[in-house]
Amino acid sequence: MEGGFCPLHTWQLLSVSSSQGLSIGYPRLLDRLCERLNRLSKGPDKVAELWQHVAPRSGNCRVCRILHETEDVCIRTLVEHLASAEGKAAYARSQGLCLQHLRAVLPHVQARELAVFLLREAARHFEEWSEEMQNYAMKRDAIRRHLVNRDENDAYLRAIVHLVGERGVCTPWDTDVEI
Repeated sequence: MEGGFCPLHTWQLLSVSSSQGLSIGYPRLLDRLCERLNRLSKGPDKVAELWQHVAPRSGNCRVCRILHETEDVCIRTLVEHLASAEGKAAYARSQGLCLQHLRAVLPHVQARELAVFLLREAARHFEEWSEEMQNYAMKRDAIRRHLVNRDENDAYLRAIVHLVGERGVCTPWDTDVEI
């Protein structure tokens, strides 16, 4: 029995839903919640067992589960692609993975050579972004603002996205906040 979406996905749903649509869909969930809470109140021996299915969290969120499954398929596909010289060349021309996805990919990499390649590519990108950020700051402070190039202009953003993930998809997937 599902207990709704985790807090993050509930708020995302709320941001794209109408109050009427939510008022049509959520009563069924709330009725199931009432049943669960009433069952909890009848027997302290089952409180811990039943409670884990009451409060929505990432561990019992259908959207989180689908995202994890999809991410796993994508990771396996990427690792297979990177096993070829063509795949490595394409990856080297790309922006690479953010650290969160690199951390997720590395356990699936069997060949040490591929892991070293991925780590060195990440280091290369962060080094480039660091230099571009420093150049940008220096040129902006100087009277040479017109010398700022496109790569330097958004290097800070590319570095941050790769450091912590894109703002719109950055979430604490593995943890549920306890209050």
